[in-house]
Amino acid sequence: MIRAALRHFALALAAACACSAGCGSGARQRPGLQPRNVLLVTASALRRDQLSCYMYARPTSAWPATEEERRQGRALSLDDIAEQGVVFASAFSNSPRAFPALCTLFTGSWSAVAADPASDVALAAEATTLAERFQAAGFDTAAFAAGLNLREARGLDQGFDDWEYRYADTSVLELAREWLQDPAREAARPWFVWVHLAGCEPPHDPRGQAPLPGDVPGVLDFSRLYADPAYSGPADGKLETLAKLGKGELLASEADRRRLLDLYDGEVARVASGVRQLALALRNLDEEGKAWAETLFVFSGVQGIELGDSGPRAWGSDSLRAQVLGVPLILRHKNSLTGSRVLAEPVGLEDLGPTLCAFFGLEPPIGRGGGRSGRSLLPLVDSYAELPFERRPAYAELSGARPSRSLRTREHALVETLEESGAQLAVYDRLVDRAERRDLAQEQPELREALRQALDQAAAAFAARAP
Repeated sequence: MIRAALRHFALALAAACACSAGCGSGARQRPGLQPRNVLLVTASALRRDQLSCYMYARPTSAWPATEEERRQGRALSLDDIAEQGVVFASAFSNSPRAFPALCTLFTGSWSAVAADPASDVALAAEATTLAERFQAAGFDTAAFAAGLNLREARGLDQGFDDWEYRYADTSVLELAREWLQDPAREAARPWFVWVHLAGCEPPHDPRGQAPLPGDVPGVLDFSRLYADPAYSGPADGKLETLAKLGKGELLASEADRRRLLDLYDGEVARVASGVRQLALALRNLDEEGKAWAETLFVFSGVQGIELGDSGPRAWGSDSLRAQVLGVPLILRHKNSLTGSRVLAEPVGLEDLGPTLCAFFGLEPPIGRGGGRSGRSLLPLVDSYAELPFERRPAYAELSGARPSRSLRTREHALVETLEESGAQLAVYDRLVDRAERRDLAQEQPELREALRQALDQAAAAFAARAP
């Protein structure tokens, strides 16, 4: 069975290598009504498995709505948007670090960063970004970025007419709302807007925020949303505490870990609430909700974070585990993408730029040296026409003191870490162990070796695509 599966995988990988990098892109007729605008929202350190729209037990991305609000199209929590759109259940970042991951997203290429991604230097000036493609097509382009990772644009501002940075998510969301509501903006021009949220980056200290008119009165205190009032331990979500946990200087008890998870979930709910408010602001620009109906809404994580999942020192975003690389990815445009679709095909952030360009008939972005790693996902989300699609695993790399590589198919995951003693391999069955906690490397040596060979093939194929 394993050999048969491997032959199938090898054929699929060979087909992917042979397929054109521009597969699925180009001008073509959309079903229904073509979207006019794009609202792209990204968030750092946001784990896919902590969102209720991805079946997490807590309602972190939900929001109560009346039947009247649903009838009027004003039920716009992330859970509602996911129900109305296309949800990628196996989307992965290519890096545990936010900046290189964003460079990949905006260029569709792993060659976008001019130097070692571990140093997070800058986007290569020769790269052509997603924003530049839309700008050249006549779109107004604006970016509103939060968080320490983007206090300097480092090339990610390429193609944006307006670039605004603020430290806090609340300030960035307010700037984005003001831009969308600005009466001086030329209404005849379509627009591409990117909003990046610091999201759930440490420290984990969910802050309150004022609700929109008509919502629950007062300030929403997300720090108390899931907190156990009986807890009185040292787990406070501060950077120093998380650093000590990562170094092994502090060991978290089960109660401590639950407390830190409570704080993180509060951060997730805060981010989801902010995204809902932004979507509502766009929906309420006019009574009929025309602007919202004409906008392709995209929500994507950038990378996740470990919260003691795999051991007492597993805290932070410095590994290639599923908790770090697994990110949410949702596309919503009801007039051309019918809802209630969940896709299990492994996809990467490098695929998002080519997908959005293909959606509007634009040339895909390119990285340094003309490199292209991503493919359009339109063949997956458009069932009205048969289009070629490159089926391939999700691949990621991590440089630094302990270089690592990972490969994820629909069925399995392989994580390789280079130690002084040699390469250490971990194998997981993704169908029954989505959290990737049970290592099967010793139990199934044949599968381990086969996946290792597939990892080498994938690394070579992607290196060839990203000169």
